[in-house]
Amino acid sequence: MARLGALRERNFRRLFAGQAVSSFGDALVPVALAFAVLRRTGSATDLGLVLAAEMFSQQVSYLLGGVLADRWSRRVVMVAADAGRAAGELILGGLLVAGHPALWVFCALAALQGAGGGLFGPAASGLVPAVVSDQHVQQANQLQSMARGVASVAGPAAGGLLLLTVGAGWALLADGVSFAVSLVTLLGLGLHLPPRERISSPLQDLRSGWAAFSSRRWYVVTVAFIAAFNLFGGAWLTLGPVIVRRSLGGAGGWAAISSVGALGAVVGGFGMLRVRPRHPFRFGARLAAFWPLTFLAVGLRLPLAAVCALSALGTFGIVTYDDLHHTAVQQVIPDAVLSRVLSYDYLLGDTTRPVGAILAGPLAAALGAGTVLAGASILVLVVIVAMGLTPVVRNFTVEEGRRREAERAGAGAQRTNGT
Repeated sequence: MARLGALRERNFRRLFAGQAVSSFGDALVPVALAFAVLRRTGSATDLGLVLAAEMFSQQVSYLLGGVLADRWSRRVVMVAADAGRAAGELILGGLLVAGHPALWVFCALAALQGAGGGLFGPAASGLVPAVVSDQHVQQANQLQSMARGVASVAGPAAGGLLLLTVGAGWALLADGVSFAVSLVTLLGLGLHLPPRERISSPLQDLRSGWAAFSSRRWYVVTVAFIAAFNLFGGAWLTLGPVIVRRSLGGAGGWAAISSVGALGAVVGGFGMLRVRPRHPFRFGARLAAFWPLTFLAVGLRLPLAAVCALSALGTFGIVTYDDLHHTAVQQVIPDAVLSRVLSYDYLLGDTTRPVGAILAGPLAAALGAGTVLAGASILVLVVIVAMGLTPVVRNFTVEEGRRREAERAGAGAQRTNGT
């Protein structure tokens, strides 16, 4: 327990438990949904459309989620988002159990899930510093990632089993129930936060959130690099299942790649619990560089065992980078604008992923799925290496970030006082 100080804090334990259950439910869905769509239409382009409907909807909702979370209660926003996502998964799961929904139904309900995720994300990341002490923020993020990793080990296997036995619909129904569990744990948090002042309009909140994001060069540069490697990484979401379905064992092979990758993230996460790198982005970029090797291995159709091994290493790398990135933001950015700033982070960093997912299908039809995926992996690696070598990213420290925030606050106070 000495290494798990974050779990000694009651509110974080409750949040952690609810998110762990929800993560397991979410982990059931990718295998089941991807192969449900492929069985329904057999088209990589159709799968790309369903994935893009969820992702674009999520992007559109990020800014609203950030404004609501900074104006009202982050917990209330999360509860509302979980309620909507529970309803959407239960509806789609029921329709799959009952029959074969049309493609537009998949897209519409995937969009509902995406909207819920867009509202949930900025509020959830902004809530973490309120439920755990400052020295445990990075550990809290890592523990949540590890819980998602554990879920991802068992989830794809369970999702694949449900797919092969009773059908994809039951996996989505289980995910709907998991959202309801998360909702209940959120309602049980013992938070007593001061009311937020709402002296500006939502549009002004958006503008001030953009100003807070764009005025921090280290943040803008890191998010720009994330957007670039997500553009090329989006091809993995569409073409990974297609190639695995044809050449690497189908649903079982995809579940194995996902599960072993998540296991690598969990095992590596235990080793990271006490690691506090002085230069988080530099350290994280080195690990994230392993992530695209999984795409390359699948594109080249290497044996499943080799793909799984690279998936373990690459998933650990990208998850660790993500934890370090969000910890730095949570520890440096002022709480009053944190969710809005994170909403721009998510919006700009993730918007390119559905573009990549959509383009992957037509490009694969013209050039071949393996060629496109291998090419995308090389481009992702180039972007990650460039990010790690960029001075403003490479030299960033939390201590320096906080010092600059203190100077910014002092300058703002002087302007307010007219001095």
